Amino acid sequence: AFLAPSTASAALEGENGPILYIENSEQTPSIDLQITDCDGECIPEEEPEDTNSVSTTNPDGTDKIVVVETTDPIDDATISSPSSTGDSTVIYATQIPTCENYLKEVATDDAVVNEECNWDNSEGSDAVLNIVTIDVSRTPVTSPSVVVTFDPLYEEIPTYNAVNELSFSPDGENVLVTRSSTPTWQNNGWDESYEYDCNYLPTLWTIENVNIRTGVVTTIVAPRFDPYLNGGYADNGNIYFSKLNEEYETKSEGLYEESEYQVDIWVIVSGQTLQTQLTNTTEISEYYIDASPDVTKLLVVDVNDCYYYQGFSSNNCTYYYVATNDGSLTQAIVEANFTPVFFSPDGLSLIGTVNDFGPALLRSLTTFDGNIILRSRIYTASAFRTSLTETAFLSDTVQVREWAPKFVAVTTTTTTATPTPVKQLAVTGLSNLRILIAAITLMVSTLGIAFFSKKKIA
Repeated sequence: AFLAPSTASAALEGENGPILYIENSEQTPSIDLQITDCDGECIPEEEPEDTNSVSTTNPDGTDKIVVVETTDPIDDATISSPSSTGDSTVIYATQIPTCENYLKEVATDDAVVNEECNWDNSEGSDAVLNIVTIDVSRTPVTSPSVVVTFDPLYEEIPTYNAVNELSFSPDGENVLVTRSSTPTWQNNGWDESYEYDCNYLPTLWTIENVNIRTGVVTTIVAPRFDPYLNGGYADNGNIYFSKLNEEYETKSEGLYEESEYQVDIWVIVSGQTLQTQLTNTTEISEYYIDASPDVTKLLVVDVNDCYYYQGFSSNNCTYYYVATNDGSLTQAIVEANFTPVFFSPDGLSLIGTVNDFGPALLRSLTTFDGNIILRSRIYTASAFRTSLTETAFLSDTVQVREWAPKFVAVTTTTTTATPTPVKQLAVTGLSNLRILIAAITLMVSTLGIAFFSKKKIA
């Protein structure tokens, strides 16, 4: 039932509404390599608390409004089409630190004084889905609340859990979630049972559907070793996604076994569960990005020798449109350095980012003993929109995540029906009904007289 589309919508077809963004501050450990000299005594610099946000702008990139702020890293966000009252639902995914084994150590070690779970002592992270409602003016009208905290895809080992893609269903009641679980570097001193021969396990990926009202999670694509797994809802309720033709094989030392891998597009038709392959190309590996508003084509990127993640890419990427009726490919012409992310609601433009420094910068922050404590992504880009091959500056907000349709007020015209007058005779003014009753009475009386007369004569 969660795959079925809904015709209930107050979106103005063919017009562009608010644009949704996320911004993450750089996450840093509390002990930094940079230190301050205080009379020969070196102490770590105090670092400001990170503030991350979800925000919106008008279709032209103006009037930025912050929807929510949090100190937790924000993985992704999505916005629903407006309701009949103009309200829209914003769903955003955050990571929170997990410290189960650290807290066990706190309970048994008097030397440990920090009993709070934070990124400094975390052994991994949980992925959390949150919800907030905004009105037609894009102002938050509800406080943020948790929809669901996802279970790790690995059991009984520390993992970093992240949401990689969010996509609203047409009825605004469900969100498609592409997420992953990455085991942390093992043997952090918590438990020797976490050690493996390779000290590393590959990332597991899955696609799930989440009902935003109940938090019920339904698996769409089972967990697999597949970094190219990514999907989204189309406006007709179909689910389109990319995946490898076969899962990565893993060696005992934790490295990917090279093989003839290729990425293709698959579809699950609305109301069904069968996965049907849409493309089967040998020279192009199509990674899913977005579906056009009319669902005639999909935007994909060829990930052969190309890095792409949430609108940030290397400069050698080639983009294609995949026809949804037959899976045929047509190259999309975009300007150099422009990385498309979404179709505009009117279907005439692509919104994306311009990256002046090549691929997005990825780095891992480490402590002095070399253990990874937090993976941080640093971006330098601006949001742009493009029509055909021309790009135009839109906003300096860092990471664009969605472009919603415009709200149109639904007006209802109430008309009072004028009663149709009963036709009247011109001379007597009696209504047809009264004439009919009189006629029936006269006829009955006549028949009665006639019957009585006949009986008396007889």
